[in-house]
Amino acid sequence: MPSIDIIKKYKKVHMIGIGGVSMSGIAAILKNFNFEVTGSDRVDSDTVQNLIKNGIKVTVGHNLEDVAKSDIVVYSAAVKPDDPEMVEAKRLNIETIERADFLGKLTKCFKDTICISGTHGKTTTTSMISMCFVEALKDPSIQVGATLKAIDRKLQSWK
Repeated sequence: MPSIDIIKKYKKVHMIGIGGVSMSGIAAILKNFNFEVTGSDRVDSDTVQNLIKNGIKVTVGHNLEDVAKSDIVVYSAAVKPDDPEMVEAKRLNIETIERADFLGKLTKCFKDTICISGTHGKTTTTSMISMCFVEALKDPSIQVGATLKAIDRKLQSWK
């Protein structure tokens, strides 16, 4: 079990751009750790619907009330500084952090972490390594830049 001490002060996490591959994965991990997770995205998608199905409140558009109730706002690099939720977080002095920096904090919660980097093949390599751990019944937390049907079939629900 990971040690969430590094991030446990953030009981309520709001995520702007939650429908993205990386953001949705982070949201799932946080939900699994029993954090209260809310988020927003510009468009509805299968990913957004899957988050909702698994108990994460997602707003298509903006939700300033969820921002106001959060301890931290995590945003994707695509979010502009004038985004209404970013403006509200700044106005309320709520901590904001870019997705990559938050992922770094989250990674420190785990005793053992494997990170794949490079120019080409990161998703494929990550997927193959992930499947090895899933097949070995090691219950990995996986952050990969794609939706993987083989993993999704094995991990039907985060609950």
